[in-house]
Amino acid sequence: MKPVAKERIEPEVAEKWKARIDLLRRDLCREQSPTEFSARLAIDMGEGPDPIPSYVLFNLPSAVTMRDAWTVGRYAALTGADVVRLGDDRWPDGNLRYGNRLVNVEATEAWEPGRRRGDEYMAAHHDPGRRVTSDPIENWIRRADAIGPAIREAISKKAARNYAGEAELVIYVAFSEFGIRHEQVVREIRRAIAEHGSRFRAVRVIWNEQLY
Repeated sequence: MKPVAKERIEPEVAEKWKARIDLLRRDLCREQSPTEFSARLAIDMGEGPDPIPSYVLFNLPSAVTMRDAWTVGRYAALTGADVVRLGDDRWPDGNLRYGNRLVNVEATEAWEPGRRRGDEYMAAHHDPGRRVTSDPIENWIRRADAIGPAIREAISKKAARNYAGEAELVIYVAFSEFGIRHEQVVREIRRAIAEHGSRFRAVRVIWNEQLY
């Protein structure tokens, strides 16, 4: 894939979406069921009449919180939490409640090495005709081999922040190998968790809508 030029979001556009994101964040900081949480998030991230565009979601700094919220919401649903909310401050990213047990959650994403999703969405915004037309099987194999290292890197980056409190780390793997080398990838996910997860209360990985 050819490199794409980095473009800035126009200031008035950035202000519009930042205001929407601030409002969404306030709504998500309220304790609610995982179903309510995900439904509210979906209104602004794809299912509502005026969703946040992808080029904003992956380029506006404040929108990182919304991507983290999606991960927190999926984790709450997959683990059967009774209540979920976003954190009010910098730490943690979210809180889950199971009966009387409260769990702090830190969320992050594991990205395909070398891929700049924000640049791609920005280029597509400025040139709607731009499309990726080829994705050969060699790319699937390369992505399968990259998932384990990407998870290790995500864990290391979060651990380097030296959080004062105890939390579970949830990593959303934001790329797929379309089923090739599936068992190998599962082994690598479990190995990465076992080898690098000791800095957190637990490390969990969401990949292809499965929790590991």
